[in-house]
Amino acid sequence: MLNVQRTRHSQEQEEVQLPRIVMMTYLAVGWTVPVLYFLLKRHAAGGLTALAFISSAAAIAGLCSGRQWCRFAIGIVWLAVAIQGVFFVLHILPTLPTTETSLVPPGFSKFWLGLTNLGGFVGGLMVFFHPKIRLAARHGFRLW
Repeated sequence: MLNVQRTRHSQEQEEVQLPRIVMMTYLAVGWTVPVLYFLLKRHAAGGLTALAFISSAAAIAGLCSGRQWCRFAIGIVWLAVAIQGVFFVLHILPTLPTTETSLVPPGFSKFWLGLTNLGGFVGGLMVFFHPKIRLAARHGFRLW
């Protein structure tokens, strides 16, 4: 019986490893996007992404407790923020004046926003379609 319990625990660890990595990566990196928008003096975009980060963090807590609808909420928020970020990088960022004193160099902001938009898009699709995340959301899991 003890051997069965030991192997069952290790299988559960493997099932929730990917969802843990995705959620912890978002919590570790996601806060930098609103900060970057505020440093670029784009307060509306910064406020919207800060609100999206807070709502995603609340939905992650719900996802960990086994609420299936939180998976859809996270996916929608991440995809919406990624689309908004692509619009910002393509249409708004090139029109920003470079003579204005900014704490962030323009090359870095394009790179970082592009990287986080790509990560948000891939993360949103993974939350919707990956079977391990779907299974972990059904049963619930702990982040640490």
